[in-house]
Amino acid sequence: MKQNFEIVLISPVIHKEIIDHLAIPVTFIPFNNRSFKDFAGLLKFVRNTSFSHSLNLSMNIWGGFLVNQSKSRQKIGLLQELEHYVYKGANLFYDKSLSYPTDTHNFEVLRRVFEEVSESVEFSPCIEEKSLDDGWIVIHPFASWQPRQWPRYFELIDRLVSREYKIRVIGTRKEYQSIVIPEKIRCCPSVSFEILSSVGELLNQIEQCRAFIGNDSGPAHYAALIGKPTTVIWGPGFFERIHPKGKNVNFCISPVNCRPCRQKGKSCMAGNNLCLQNISVDMVVETFENSMKVASQPELIN
Repeated sequence: MKQNFEIVLISPVIHKEIIDHLAIPVTFIPFNNRSFKDFAGLLKFVRNTSFSHSLNLSMNIWGGFLVNQSKSRQKIGLLQELEHYVYKGANLFYDKSLSYPTDTHNFEVLRRVFEEVSESVEFSPCIEEKSLDDGWIVIHPFASWQPRQWPRYFELIDRLVSREYKIRVIGTRKEYQSIVIPEKIRCCPSVSFEILSSVGELLNQIEQCRAFIGNDSGPAHYAALIGKPTTVIWGPGFFERIHPKGKNVNFCISPVNCRPCRQKGKSCMAGNNLCLQNISVDMVVETFENSMKVASQPELIN
Protein backbone atom coordinates (compact mmCIF):
# COMPACT_ATOMS: atom_id res chain seq x y z
CA MET A 1 0.00 0.00 0.00
CA LYS A 2 2.91 2.36 0.70
CA GLN A 3 3.91 1.82 -2.94
CA ASN A 4 0.49 3.06 -4.09
CA PHE A 5 -0.90 -0.31 -5.07
CA GLU A 6 -4.67 -0.46 -5.09
CA ILE A 7 -5.49 -3.71 -3.31
CA VAL A 8 -8.65 -5.77 -3.56
CA LEU A 9 -8.88 -8.35 -0.78
CA ILE A 10 -11.25 -11.29 -1.24
CA SER A 11 -11.58 -13.07 2.08
CA PRO A 12 -14.11 -14.57 4.55
CA VAL A 13 -16.41 -11.91 5.98
CA ILE A 14 -15.02 -12.31 9.53
CA HIS A 15 -11.82 -10.64 8.34
CA LYS A 16 -13.72 -7.45 7.48
CA GLU A 17 -14.00 -6.59 11.18
CA ILE A 18 -10.22 -6.64 11.46
CA ILE A 19 -9.76 -4.60 8.27
CA ASP A 20 -12.27 -1.99 9.47
CA HIS A 21 -10.89 -1.89 13.01
CA LEU A 22 -7.36 -1.20 11.79
CA ALA A 23 -8.56 1.14 9.02
CA ILE A 24 -6.52 -0.73 6.41
CA PRO A 25 -7.12 1.00 3.03
CA VAL A 26 -8.15 -1.96 0.88
CA THR A 27 -11.28 -2.78 -1.05
CA PHE A 28 -12.78 -5.73 0.81
CA ILE A 29 -15.03 -8.25 -0.91
CA PRO A 30 -16.51 -11.06 1.24
CA PHE A 31 -15.82 -14.59 0.05
CA ASN A 32 -18.58 -17.18 0.37
CA ASN A 33 -18.30 -20.45 -1.52
CA ARG A 34 -21.42 -21.88 0.14
CA SER A 35 -23.74 -19.65 -1.85
CA PHE A 36 -23.84 -20.25 -5.61
CA LYS A 37 -25.27 -16.77 -6.17
CA ASP A 38 -22.53 -15.06 -4.13
CA PHE A 39 -19.75 -17.05 -5.78
CA ALA A 40 -21.18 -16.41 -9.24
CA GLY A 41 -21.20 -12.67 -8.52
CA LEU A 42 -17.60 -12.84 -7.33
CA LEU A 43 -16.59 -14.77 -10.42
CA LYS A 44 -18.22 -12.14 -12.64
CA PHE A 45 -16.32 -9.40 -10.80
CA VAL A 46 -12.84 -10.95 -11.25
CA ARG A 47 -13.55 -11.76 -14.90
CA ASN A 48 -14.56 -8.17 -15.68
CA THR A 49 -11.99 -6.24 -13.60
CA SER A 50 -8.43 -5.61 -14.79
CA PHE A 51 -5.66 -6.40 -12.30
CA SER A 52 -1.89 -6.17 -12.64
CA HIS A 53 -1.52 -9.27 -10.46
CA SER A 54 -3.78 -11.82 -8.80
CA LEU A 55 -2.45 -13.83 -5.86
CA ASN A 56 -3.96 -16.84 -4.13
CA LEU A 57 -2.52 -16.96 -0.61
CA SER A 58 -5.14 -19.34 0.77
CA MET A 59 -3.91 -22.44 -1.10
CA ASN A 60 -7.51 -23.65 -1.48
CA ILE A 61 -9.09 -24.64 -4.77
CA TRP A 62 -11.72 -21.86 -4.70
CA GLY A 63 -9.06 -19.18 -4.46
CA GLY A 64 -7.10 -20.87 -7.22
CA PHE A 65 -10.14 -20.90 -9.49
CA LEU A 66 -10.85 -17.19 -8.88
CA VAL A 67 -7.25 -16.24 -9.64
CA ASN A 68 -7.29 -18.41 -12.76
CA GLN A 69 -10.47 -16.74 -14.02
CA SER A 70 -9.34 -13.21 -13.19
CA LYS A 71 -8.49 -10.60 -15.78
CA SER A 72 -4.87 -10.28 -14.62
CA ARG A 73 -1.52 -9.82 -16.31
CA GLN A 74 0.05 -12.32 -13.92
CA LYS A 75 -1.59 -15.04 -11.82
CA ILE A 76 0.42 -16.23 -8.82
CA GLY A 77 -0.31 -19.10 -6.45
CA LEU A 78 1.29 -19.89 -3.09
CA LEU A 79 1.68 -23.65 -2.70
CA GLN A 80 3.09 -24.60 0.71
CA GLU A 81 3.34 -28.09 2.27
CA LEU A 82 2.56 -29.90 -0.94
CA GLU A 83 1.86 -33.23 0.76
CA HIS A 84 -0.89 -31.83 3.00
CA TYR A 85 -2.50 -28.71 1.58
CA VAL A 86 -2.07 -28.64 -2.17
CA TYR A 87 -4.65 -30.23 -4.48
CA LYS A 88 -3.66 -32.10 -7.64
CA GLY A 89 -3.28 -29.91 -10.70
CA ALA A 90 -2.94 -26.70 -8.66
CA ASN A 91 -0.06 -25.47 -10.81
CA LEU A 92 -2.37 -25.32 -13.82
CA PHE A 93 -4.28 -22.40 -12.27
CA TYR A 94 -1.30 -20.04 -12.27
CA ASP A 95 1.31 -18.39 -14.45
CA LYS A 96 3.72 -18.76 -11.55
CA SER A 97 3.64 -21.04 -8.49
CA LEU A 98 5.63 -20.22 -5.35
CA SER A 99 6.79 -22.59 -2.64
CA TYR A 100 9.22 -22.14 0.25
CA PRO A 101 10.80 -24.40 2.91
CA THR A 102 8.14 -25.48 5.42
CA ASP A 103 10.00 -23.90 8.35
CA THR A 104 9.95 -20.43 6.75
CA HIS A 105 7.97 -18.07 8.96
CA ASN A 106 4.69 -16.88 7.44
CA PHE A 107 5.79 -13.23 7.56
CA GLU A 108 8.89 -14.08 5.54
CA VAL A 109 6.77 -16.10 3.12
CA LEU A 110 4.51 -13.09 2.54
CA ARG A 111 7.49 -10.79 2.12
CA ARG A 112 8.90 -13.07 -0.58
CA VAL A 113 5.53 -13.42 -2.28
CA PHE A 114 5.04 -9.67 -2.50
CA GLU A 115 8.55 -9.24 -3.85
CA GLU A 116 7.17 -11.02 -6.90
CA VAL A 117 4.98 -7.99 -7.63
CA SER A 118 7.35 -5.29 -6.37
CA GLU A 119 11.11 -4.86 -6.57
CA SER A 120 11.48 -4.15 -2.85
CA VAL A 121 9.21 -4.84 0.10
CA GLU A 122 9.69 -3.29 3.52
CA PHE A 123 7.92 -5.59 5.94
CA SER A 124 7.85 -5.25 9.70
CA PRO A 125 5.78 -7.58 11.92
CA CYS A 126 4.36 -4.76 13.97
CA ILE A 127 1.38 -2.43 13.99
CA GLU A 128 1.51 1.10 15.37
CA GLU A 129 1.58 0.51 19.10
CA LYS A 130 -1.58 0.96 21.13
CA SER A 131 -0.51 2.80 24.28
CA LEU A 132 -3.61 2.19 26.41
CA ASP A 133 -3.13 0.41 29.75
CA ASP A 134 -6.14 -0.18 32.00
CA GLY A 135 -4.05 -2.12 34.53
CA TRP A 136 -5.61 -5.53 33.82
CA ILE A 137 -3.85 -8.64 32.54
CA VAL A 138 -5.92 -10.17 29.75
CA ILE A 139 -5.93 -13.96 29.55
CA HIS A 140 -7.42 -15.85 26.63
CA PRO A 141 -7.26 -19.50 27.79
CA PHE A 142 -9.02 -21.01 24.79
CA ALA A 143 -7.92 -22.57 21.50
CA SER A 144 -9.63 -23.85 18.37
CA TRP A 145 -8.25 -27.36 19.05
CA GLN A 146 -8.46 -28.77 22.58
CA PRO A 147 -4.87 -30.15 22.70
CA ARG A 148 -3.62 -26.60 22.03
CA GLN A 149 -5.27 -25.41 25.26
CA TRP A 150 -2.98 -25.39 28.30
CA PRO A 151 -4.73 -27.14 31.24
CA ARG A 152 -3.44 -25.02 34.16
CA TYR A 153 -4.94 -21.58 33.58
CA PHE A 154 -6.93 -21.49 36.80
CA GLU A 155 -3.82 -22.34 38.82
CA LEU A 156 -2.04 -19.54 36.96
CA ILE A 157 -4.82 -17.05 37.68
CA ASP A 158 -4.75 -17.97 41.37
CA ARG A 159 -0.99 -17.42 41.47
CA LEU A 160 -1.15 -14.08 39.67
CA VAL A 161 -3.94 -12.81 41.92
CA SER A 162 -1.81 -13.70 44.95
CA ARG A 163 0.84 -11.43 43.44
CA GLU A 164 -1.72 -8.61 43.23
CA TYR A 165 -2.37 -8.68 39.49
CA LYS A 166 -5.86 -7.98 38.18
CA ILE A 167 -7.00 -10.59 35.66
CA ARG A 168 -9.55 -10.28 32.87
CA VAL A 169 -10.46 -13.55 31.12
CA ILE A 170 -11.87 -13.12 27.62
CA GLY A 171 -13.69 -15.53 25.33
CA THR A 172 -16.86 -16.11 23.37
CA ARG A 173 -19.95 -17.66 24.92
CA LYS A 174 -19.18 -20.90 23.05
CA GLU A 175 -15.61 -20.95 24.38
CA TYR A 176 -16.79 -20.50 27.97
CA GLN A 177 -19.05 -23.52 27.57
CA SER A 178 -15.92 -25.70 27.32
CA ILE A 179 -14.66 -24.90 30.84
CA VAL A 180 -15.86 -25.09 34.45
CA ILE A 181 -14.72 -22.09 36.48
CA PRO A 182 -13.77 -22.91 40.10
CA GLU A 183 -15.84 -20.99 42.65
CA LYS A 184 -12.74 -19.45 44.23
CA ILE A 185 -11.80 -17.90 40.89
CA ARG A 186 -15.36 -17.01 39.88
CA CYS A 187 -15.97 -15.06 43.10
CA CYS A 188 -12.59 -13.32 43.23
CA PRO A 189 -12.92 -9.50 42.93
CA SER A 190 -9.57 -9.33 41.13
CA VAL A 191 -10.82 -11.57 38.31
CA SER A 192 -13.41 -10.62 35.71
CA PHE A 193 -14.87 -12.68 32.88
CA GLU A 194 -15.77 -10.93 29.62
CA ILE A 195 -18.01 -12.60 27.03
CA LEU A 196 -17.06 -11.41 23.56
CA SER A 197 -19.65 -11.01 20.82
CA SER A 198 -17.47 -9.64 18.03
CA VAL A 199 -13.92 -9.53 16.74
CA GLY A 200 -13.91 -5.80 17.42
CA GLU A 201 -14.57 -6.42 21.12
CA LEU A 202 -11.69 -8.88 21.21
CA LEU A 203 -9.29 -6.38 19.64
CA ASN A 204 -10.44 -3.61 21.99
CA GLN A 205 -9.85 -5.77 25.07
CA ILE A 206 -6.31 -6.54 23.94
CA GLU A 207 -5.55 -2.91 23.06
CA GLN A 208 -6.67 -1.70 26.49
CA CYS A 209 -4.87 -4.28 28.62
CA ARG A 210 -1.61 -4.05 30.51
CA ALA A 211 -0.34 -7.41 29.20
CA PHE A 212 -1.59 -10.57 27.51
CA ILE A 213 -1.31 -14.31 28.23
CA GLY A 214 -2.69 -17.00 25.94
CA ASN A 215 -2.21 -20.09 23.81
CA ASP A 216 -1.07 -20.30 20.21
CA SER A 217 -4.05 -18.42 18.78
CA GLY A 218 -5.13 -15.32 16.89
CA PRO A 219 -5.46 -13.10 20.00
CA ALA A 220 -1.82 -13.81 20.93
CA HIS A 221 -0.71 -12.72 17.47
CA TYR A 222 -2.57 -9.42 17.74
CA ALA A 223 -1.23 -8.68 21.23
CA ALA A 224 2.32 -9.30 19.99
CA LEU A 225 1.85 -7.19 16.85
CA ILE A 226 0.73 -4.11 18.79
CA GLY A 227 3.61 -4.39 21.25
CA LYS A 228 1.81 -5.57 24.38
CA PRO A 229 3.88 -7.66 26.81
CA THR A 230 2.76 -11.04 25.48
CA THR A 231 3.26 -14.49 27.00
CA VAL A 232 2.39 -17.37 24.68
CA ILE A 233 2.00 -20.91 26.03
CA TRP A 234 3.03 -22.95 23.01
CA GLY A 235 1.71 -26.42 22.29
CA PRO A 236 1.72 -28.59 19.15
CA GLY A 237 1.87 -25.88 16.47
CA PHE A 238 4.67 -25.43 13.93
CA PHE A 239 6.68 -22.91 15.96
CA GLU A 240 9.23 -21.91 13.34
CA ARG A 241 6.52 -21.08 10.83
CA ILE A 242 3.64 -19.51 12.75
CA HIS A 243 4.81 -18.12 16.11
CA PRO A 244 3.69 -14.57 16.96
CA LYS A 245 6.21 -11.79 16.41
CA GLY A 246 6.56 -8.47 18.19
CA LYS A 247 8.90 -6.38 20.30
CA ASN A 248 7.92 -7.98 23.64
CA VAL A 249 6.59 -11.48 22.97
CA ASN A 250 7.83 -14.40 25.06
CA PHE A 251 7.19 -18.13 24.84
CA CYS A 252 6.70 -21.00 27.25
CA ILE A 253 7.61 -24.00 25.13
CA SER A 254 8.63 -27.54 25.99
CA PRO A 255 10.84 -29.49 23.56
CA VAL A 256 9.03 -32.55 22.18
CA ASN A 257 9.81 -34.78 19.22
CA CYS A 258 6.26 -34.84 17.82
CA ARG A 259 5.96 -31.11 17.11
CA PRO A 260 4.55 -29.98 14.72
CA CYS A 261 1.45 -32.12 15.17
CA ARG A 262 -1.03 -32.58 12.32
CA GLN A 263 -3.79 -31.51 14.76
CA LYS A 264 -6.52 -33.88 13.62
CA GLY A 265 -9.30 -35.41 15.68
CA LYS A 266 -10.27 -34.29 19.18
CA SER A 267 -7.23 -35.48 21.12
CA CYS A 268 -3.45 -35.46 21.02
CA MET A 269 -2.27 -37.98 18.44
CA ALA A 270 0.55 -39.10 20.76
CA GLY A 271 -1.97 -39.61 23.55
CA ASN A 272 -0.20 -37.58 26.24
CA ASN A 273 -0.19 -33.89 25.17
CA LEU A 274 3.31 -33.54 26.64
CA CYS A 275 3.97 -30.32 24.71
CA LEU A 276 1.61 -28.55 27.14
CA GLN A 277 1.60 -30.92 30.11
CA ASN A 278 5.33 -30.25 30.58
CA ILE A 279 4.77 -26.50 30.99
CA SER A 280 4.44 -25.59 34.67
CA VAL A 281 2.72 -22.64 36.31
CA ASP A 282 6.12 -21.56 37.65
CA MET A 283 7.49 -21.42 34.10
CA VAL A 284 4.61 -19.25 32.89
CA VAL A 285 4.78 -16.88 35.87
CA GLU A 286 8.52 -16.43 35.41
CA THR A 287 8.17 -15.77 31.68
CA PHE A 288 5.29 -13.36 32.24
CA GLU A 289 7.06 -11.35 34.94
CA ASN A 290 10.20 -11.11 32.82
CA SER A 291 8.09 -9.61 30.03
CA MET A 292 6.64 -7.11 32.50
CA LYS A 293 10.14 -6.06 33.56
CA VAL A 294 11.11 -5.48 29.93
CA ALA A 295 7.95 -3.43 29.39
CA SER A 296 8.73 -1.22 32.38
CA GLN A 297 12.17 -0.27 31.05
CA PRO A 298 12.43 2.91 28.96
CA GLU A 299 13.18 2.35 25.28
CA LEU A 300 16.60 3.43 24.04
CA ILE A 301 16.48 5.90 21.17
CA ASN A 302 19.28 5.55 18.64
